Amino acid sequence: MSNRAMDTRISIGLVATVTFVAVAETHADGWYVFAGVGPSYTEDVSGSIGEVSLREGYDTGFMVHGGTGYRVGPYRLEGEITYAEHPLDRITLGGIQAASGGDRSTLAGLVNFYVDFDTATPWVPYAGAGIGAARIAVNSISASPPLVLDDADTVFAFQLKGGVAYTLSPSVQVSVGYRFFSADDPELKDANGLEVSSEGSQLHTLEAGLRYRF
Repeated sequence: MSNRAMDTRISIGLVATVTFVAVAETHADGWYVFAGVGPSYTEDVSGSIGEVSLREGYDTGFMVHGGTGYRVGPYRLEGEITYAEHPLDRITLGGIQAASGGDRSTLAGLVNFYVDFDTATPWVPYAGAGIGAARIAVNSISASPPLVLDDADTVFAFQLKGGVAYTLSPSVQVSVGYRFFSADDPELKDANGLEVSSEGSQLHTLEAGLRYRF
């Protein structure tokens, strides 16, 4: 056997060994921290003010998230904080579209449970779900004829998540995934104290994340 062939086999063996160790270490139990960001789309929000129908449409916004978790075997338990913001695109009062401005934000704290699917490679698909509470805020939403909404409420929230992570090192993984986030209807009032019936947040987010294991 030539020295070149021997060197090639040794190199392949070293790469395979490093990859195996990285994968094995990544699947080890322990604490980790994580963070991520991505574009977020929110479905139109319907409601009413008294007898007048209300419908809000929002532009694509963003969601950021972070927290800490613990892995045991293929399972992970996390505590997570998320924040999403969507600028108002249009508002319709009584079927008539009005000039408008403002935004809608969602700040949530959730407990998530995940299952990681071992592929014996650096690629790790995952699926998860979470429950918690969300504070939905309508921030300086205004329209003509006169309407001012600037209120917030805390409601129940849940989410479903799925994606795939890639192992860069025994301590570091990057990931891409999809998140569906849903929050219950908030109880809001306009600037005149009138009750506003409004649907909760229904968010669809594509996200990129980073996970660091201690």
